[in-house]
Amino acid sequence: MQSGRAQGDVFSLLTVQIDQVSQTYSWSNVSNPSFYPVIYRGSLGTEGEDLIVVVLTKGTGTGIHESEVHVLRPDFTEIPVVDPREFVLKEVQLELHREQALRHYTLKVNEHEYSYDIHDRDSSDWFEQPSVQNIIRYDVQDQGLVAELPIQIAIGQYLGNAIVKYRLVNGELRPSMVELSVE
Repeated sequence: MQSGRAQGDVFSLLTVQIDQVSQTYSWSNVSNPSFYPVIYRGSLGTEGEDLIVVVLTKGTGTGIHESEVHVLRPDFTEIPVVDPREFVLKEVQLELHREQALRHYTLKVNEHEYSYDIHDRDSSDWFEQPSVQNIIRYDVQDQGLVAELPIQIAIGQYLGNAIVKYRLVNGELRPSMVELSVE
C-alpha cells in the first residue's frame, strides 16, 4: 500500500499496489503513525485464494476506536464485510440483577456463562442495554478475519471483548461465531 494524500489529520485517496498494478480508493485513515493502515496477504480460509486485507483506522480518542476493513481479490474487486455489531448483540445475552448498590451481571455466550459484580458507584452513567458501538478492531488471526468489540455497560465500564470470527458465505465475509475474551 502506498500512502494517500494528507488532509489535516487524515490520509485520503489511498493507493493499493498488488505486484506491479495499483488502484486508488477513496478510503481514509488517520495520519497518526501509530494508526497507519495494517495490511495482510493470505487466503483467509478461502481455499487458497490470495486476498489482501486492509485495516484502516477512521478515528480514535477516549473510549473510541473506529476501524474499517477492506478485503480485496488480486483483481482489486472488493469482498463485502458485514458489520459485526448486530451479530454480537444477537449472540450475547446479558442479565442484570441489582441488590442494593451492587450490580450482578451474567453474560452468556455460546453456552458459556460469565458473572460480574460491579458497585453502583463505579459509574454515574449506566446503560440500559450493553453497547458495542464505539470500538471495533479488525485483525487477521489464524488465517481468518476477526473483529474485536468491547462490551460496554457504562462510561468506562466493560465486561470483556466479543471476538467475532468471519466466514466467506455467498461472496461476502459474514460473522460466523462469537467468543468472549475476558481479562
